[in-house]
Amino acid sequence: MSVESYSPGVIFETSMNSNPEYTAGLLPLPCPPDEVWCVLLKGGNQQQLVYMALHNSLYNADWVVHIPSEPWGSPGLQINLQNLGCSFDI
Repeated sequence: MSVESYSPGVIFETSMNSNPEYTAGLLPLPCPPDEVWCVLLKGGNQQQLVYMALHNSLYNADWVVHIPSEPWGSPGLQINLQNLGCSFDI
């Protein structure tokens, strides 16, 4: 569901970490996440959906931003949103 992932933490491995000095020894993201929030970002005429997901292991938890692989408005993204129970009144 995501093509990229971002986190400021130094626990779990994501596409882009805020501190590249700590890339060795990062743990894989525990899946499925405990919580998922669908966030629609708007700027001018552009819209971008991101998922905020709480990934939790036995000892650590971290919020991770996931960028979906499908563009806003695409049928695949709409199916994913429906499966997650996300809806937007636009």
